[in-house]
Amino acid sequence: MKRFDFEASQVVLALLFAAAGCSVPSVDVKMAADASSDNAGIDLIVSEEVRPRDGADGASRLDATIEPVDSSASSGGAGDSGRAGGSGGAGGSGGSGGSNSATFLQVVAGYQFTCALKTDHTVSCWGSNTSGQSKPSSDTFSTISAGWFHVCGIRRADGAVLCWGDNAYGQLTVPAGIEVTQVSAGATFNCALKTDSSIVCWGGTDDGLSAGVIASPPSGAFVQVSSGVAHACALKSDGVATCWGTNLFNEASPPGGVLFSSISAGDNHSCGVVKATGAVQCWGENSNGQATPPAGTFAQVSAGGHYHSCGLLGDGTVACWGANNSGQCTQQDGTFKQVAAGQYHSCGIRSDGTVVCWTSALLQVVAGTYHTCGLRISDGSIQCWGLITDSKSVRQPGPFLQAAAGSNVSCGVQSNDTISCWGDNVTGAMKPPTGSFRNLGVGYSHGCGIKTDDSLACWGSDDLGQADAPTGSFGRVVAGKYHTCAIRNSDLSVACWGKNDYGQSSPPTGEFNSISAGDDHTCGVKTDWTVVCWGRNDAQQSTPPAGILFYQVAAGSSHTCGILNSTDDSTDLTVKCWGDNSSGQVIALPNQFKSISAGGDHTCGLDAYAWRVKCWGHDAFTESSPPADL
Repeated sequence: MKRFDFEASQVVLALLFAAAGCSVPSVDVKMAADASSDNAGIDLIVSEEVRPRDGADGASRLDATIEPVDSSASSGGAGDSGRAGGSGGAGGSGGSGGSNSATFLQVVAGYQFTCALKTDHTVSCWGSNTSGQSKPSSDTFSTISAGWFHVCGIRRADGAVLCWGDNAYGQLTVPAGIEVTQVSAGATFNCALKTDSSIVCWGGTDDGLSAGVIASPPSGAFVQVSSGVAHACALKSDGVATCWGTNLFNEASPPGGVLFSSISAGDNHSCGVVKATGAVQCWGENSNGQATPPAGTFAQVSAGGHYHSCGLLGDGTVACWGANNSGQCTQQDGTFKQVAAGQYHSCGIRSDGTVVCWTSALLQVVAGTYHTCGLRISDGSIQCWGLITDSKSVRQPGPFLQAAAGSNVSCGVQSNDTISCWGDNVTGAMKPPTGSFRNLGVGYSHGCGIKTDDSLACWGSDDLGQADAPTGSFGRVVAGKYHTCAIRNSDLSVACWGKNDYGQSSPPTGEFNSISAGDDHTCGVKTDWTVVCWGRNDAQQSTPPAGILFYQVAAGSSHTCGILNSTDDSTDLTVKCWGDNSSGQVIALPNQFKSISAGGDHTCGLDAYAWRVKCWGHDAFTESSPPADL
C-alpha cells in the first residue's frame, strides 16, 4: 500500500512537473481502509490507497546520492548526489547547519529527507517519512542512492538492489535477476549499471515524465549512470557523455567534444567534471544560475538540487551556486570528502567523516497558543520560539519525524517512533506513554497519538473526556483545547470526544481528507476539497467562505485559515482566513504556502518555494517572529 503525502507530493508534483512543462498526472484521492504502514499524511495517491492527515492546527502534522568516489563514479545525479535533508544533532556551520558526531562513508538526499551510509555500512536516515523513505532496511550496503521519496542501495551480502519508500510508480520493483555495480535513484525511477556495463532502468510508471528514460536507455558499455527527474545521463569509459529523456531545457543535450570524468543529472539541468581540466561544465535550465559553475578544479559535482548545484574542489573545500533562497548555497568552512545538493539544502561529509547539512528550510511548522515550533530539515531538530517556559525547550536535538505544539507543551515523534515532550508538567500528567507512534496531537493539558498499529493512545487531563479515546483504526488525530478528533481508516469519517459545549465534538457525516482542531471548534477538508467546520462560531470561525476549495485547513483559537485549491489545472496555494481578527490573524500574507498551522491568535506557514517559515497575527510573545536563520 503506497501513500503520497499531500504537502510533500501533490504540491511538489504540481510545482515541479509544471516547471518541466508537463501536466500533473491524474491522482485518485482515497483513504486507506486498512493502514498497514507507519506512514501518515493526507495521502494523495496514484491508483493506490492512502491515509488521511490533519490540517495544521498547531497541534499535529507530519509531514528526506552520490556514489563512492572512484574512477567510474565520482559524482552523482538527482539520486546519486542528493536532494534534501540533514543530519542528527545541532550546530554546524552555515545557515542552520547540523552535524553528526558519527562517521560516514556517503550521504545522499531525497526530497526533504537524508540518508547516510555509516562506516559499518548500515544506513541512517532522517527528515520526511511520508512514504517510509526514512525507515531504511537493516541490511548493510556498499552504496545508496536517494530519489524524491525513495531510496535504493546495493546490498553487501549478495550485491542485490534493495529499495524502500514510495512505490507509487513502481520504483521499488527491481527487475528480477539483475546484477549491478551502481544504482542511481531518480525522482520516480531508477537506473543501474549492470555487471556487463549496460544500463537498465525501471519505475516511472504513468508519472507523466520519465517514460522515455525507462523505455529507451542507450545501448553500449558505460562506467557511470546518473538519474534526474525526467532524464538520465551516463558516461562511457572514454569520457563521452550520453543523456536521454525529457529535454525541455536541453538538460539531455551534453556539449559535444567534451570528455568528462564524472557526470550528475539534476532536475532540469546536468553537470559534469571535465576530464582534461577538472573544471565543471553544466547544461540545461539556468534560471537561478544553477548551470553557471564557478572556476576551479573539482573532484566531484552534484546537480541534484532543483535550482542549485554544489561541487567539491580539489583542495577539499565546497562551492555551491544557484538559488540560495533557503541558505542552500551558504559558504561552508573546512574541508570535505563529498557534497550533495538537495532541493532546498545541501549536505556534505567532512574530512573527519562527520555529516553536516546547511539550510534555513523547515520540514514542518506547528503553532501553539503563544509559541511556535519548527522541524529543521538540516538536522531533524525541533526549534521553538515565543512564550517558552523552559529554556531547555528552545532546541530539541532529535532527530524527529514530526512536531506538535499545544498550550505550554510541545512534543515530537522521534526517529525511533517514540514520543518526547518538553514544557510544563512533562514529568507528571503530560508525560507521554511508551510505545511506537506515527502521529500525535497536543491540546491544553492532554495529548493523543496514533500508534504504529493505528490504535489511539491518550494521556494527560481527562476531566472532560478529552483523553478517553475510542477503539478502532485511525489515520490522523488532532487535539483542540479540551477535545480531540480523529479520522477513521475504515470510512474516512471523523470521531470526536471531550468537551462539547459548542458542538466541537459533534462532527458532521462524510469522508474527510484532513481535520484541524482549534480551541472550541473543528474544521475539516472533505474528499471533494470543500471545508466544513463545527463548534463555536461567535467570531464566524466556523463559517468558511462559500464556493472555495481548499488543500488544507488550520483552526486556531477563534480564527481559521486554509490553503486554496484552484478549480483548474493551475496551483494556487495562497491562504484565505476567516474569524476573529483582533490581532491581524486573518490578514494572511500573499505568499504561496505548502502548509500552514494556526495557533492561539497567530498563524504560521511554510513558503511553497523555499520552505521557510512566515507568520502573521499576535506577536506579543514573539510567537510570530521566528529566528533569523529560519
